Amino acid sequence: MHRLTHQQKVNAVKIIKHLRSQPPSKRKKQKQIAESLGLTQGQVSRNLSILTYVGIVEHDGEAYIEGSKAEKYLASWAVYLLDS
Repeated sequence: MHRLTHQQKVNAVKIIKHLRSQPPSKRKKQKQIAESLGLTQGQVSRNLSILTYVGIVEHDGEAYIEGSKAEKYLASWAVYLLDS
């Protein structure tokens, strides 16, 4: 597992929550993710790059989807994020 900062973990949880809340037919592009989280597109771009590299988020064409390792990371962060 990769080490991420606390803020990266918080943003990862927000991004996964957003991806899960959207209907499968809706495209989840970087701009829509940034608007829904109240972050700049640059901040989201950096977070998505890291999360894609780690496997928490994956590309589906131009859109983003939950990655194969998302559940594993979310489970390991559960106690850490609840304590903070």
